Formats: sequence, structure tokens, C-alpha cells
Amino acid sequence: MLTASFYVGMARWRMSLDAITTLLVHRLEAQPTRITAILTPSYGVTMRRRSMLWPQHLHVAQKGCCFWCDQPLPLSRATIEHVIPQGEDGWPQLTRMEQLLSLRLSHATCNRDYAAWRAAQPADELQRMDQQLVRGIRQNIHVHPILRVYSYHHDYPGGREAQERMRR
Repeated sequence: MLTASFYVGMARWRMSLDAITTLLVHRLEAQPTRITAILTPSYGVTMRRRSMLWPQHLHVAQKGCCFWCDQPLPLSRATIEHVIPQGEDGWPQLTRMEQLLSLRLSHATCNRDYAAWRAAQPADELQRMDQQLVRGIRQNIHVHPILRVYSYHHDYPGGREAQERMRR
């Protein structure tokens, strides 16, 4: 895979984000009680021993393809791609909704290649890229009242300290 493909262009990111949120909003408007089931599971790199609702949602929204290489990706072989990495400082400051909307499905090799690519990038450039992604997620949430209401009422996964850091 070309390393240039790891620069998440805003147009590509918005297309995937729009597909994911449009499908989510449609499903939540049809069954508002599903929000808890969708947003409560943990989401590690593999999909064993946890709810499959979010990965299934991503698989449909991504049309069964890997986020990075756009090649077919069976759900049984997919890994959860943290486009904004879980280990980064900003991750605990995101709401659960923002965290979920930053996830994508990818092949294990594409996931590893992205992690290696990020490790080789200047920290300030990665921070700027992640901030753009978070802004895009927040703008998308703001457009959809059902997502906005949930995000407003939902605690931050990192607890009160993370919520206070976000307010500063």
C-alpha cells in the first residue's frame, strides 16, 4: 500500500463519516432504544467476545470493503481500525459517540501498516490531522439532532477529568 494513502483526506473521511452517520441516524430513528446497545460495547482490535452491532454497522456502511485499500473485507476477517488511535492523548477526551465515529474496519495488514506509518510521522502533523478528524466528527454530530442529543447527555469514557479537560 502506498504510504500517501494514509493521509486521510477530508473528502474521503467525510464520505465515510457521512455513510456511517446517515445509516446510524436512519437506524436510530427507526428504533431509538437501540442507541444503548450500539454505543455500550467495547471495541478492541479484534471482534471476539463482544457485541457485533457496531462492526456490523461499519461493515454495511463501508459496503463490505477495507477502509484503507477499498478491497473486499469479510466481516469475519475485519479488524477495528482506530483512525484516531486509542493510545493517543486525545482519545479519552472524546465522547463515546465521537470514538465510535472515528472507527473503521480494515484488513489486519492495513491496520498494522497504518500504525507503522503513524509511528514514522512528525507528532505535530499527526496532531493536526487528528484535530481535523475530530472537528469533522463533531460537525457531523451537530448536523444530526439524534446524535447531538445523545452526545450531550453521554458521559465521557475517560470520566469527569476527561470531560473537564475538554471544557478548557
